[in-house]
Amino acid sequence: MSAVLMVLLAWLLFAGSHLLMGLPPCRDALVRNLGEQKFVAVFSAVAAIGLAVLAATVAIYGGDGPRGPALGSVPVARALLALLAFLGLSLSMAGLLNYARSPMALFRTQIRPVAGIERVTRHAFFVGLTLFAVMHALLAPTLAVCIYFFGFALLATTGAVLQDRKLLARYGVAYRDYMAVTSLLPFAALVQGRQVVSAEDRLMRQLVLSAVLAALLLLLHPLWSLHHGAPFAGAMAVGGVFAAARRWHFRGRSMPVTD
Repeated sequence: MSAVLMVLLAWLLFAGSHLLMGLPPCRDALVRNLGEQKFVAVFSAVAAIGLAVLAATVAIYGGDGPRGPALGSVPVARALLALLAFLGLSLSMAGLLNYARSPMALFRTQIRPVAGIERVTRHAFFVGLTLFAVMHALLAPTLAVCIYFFGFALLATTGAVLQDRKLLARYGVAYRDYMAVTSLLPFAALVQGRQVVSAEDRLMRQLVLSAVLAALLLLLHPLWSLHHGAPFAGAMAVGGVFAAARRWHFRGRSMPVTD
């Protein structure tokens, strides 16, 4: 079986199970039978297993098969794509830092006023991951590795759209109002005047801290590059389980509307 097909099958296993369990009919049925907390545990476990299989598959087959875009062989293109990947990673870090107060947070029952990175985009993690993954797909030396990274971009984009749909169904008018003053496309709400950054806002602090974290992760790039980028999927699995466990641990605490 070809390397490209093996990576595609691994992606179908992970993305298919992830999206299926997140869709309302399946999710609602599982929540009714398991309860919200057990569903989160099962959902996280299935996602972690899928990502582990994906990581193992790209580690074994990533170096085989047809040549990829390999734009890293062009110095100017490599520098530009690396910069855009860094910006995407920084945006994703900002989304993670803001996760606990965002409408997407597990077990959240209310929507807080827009603040920080939400003024730039309401889906900082997904948008940042999309940018990061697309740049790496273009740098990929083989088609199998290109598909591996492009899959993350496609999943993140789909995830942002599905999150809006799910949260709109959950919160109704409150989330519709939240969407009206925020944007999926970075900086669109600011350019259109739907958001304004004030001196008291924590946006700049978030952006600087996120860039520092991204730079620290960049120092580990030789590690991330091992086995054709397989550690990236492994880190996503660990991060997802950690985030779910953290929100589960604090599920009993009150969640005020404002900071």
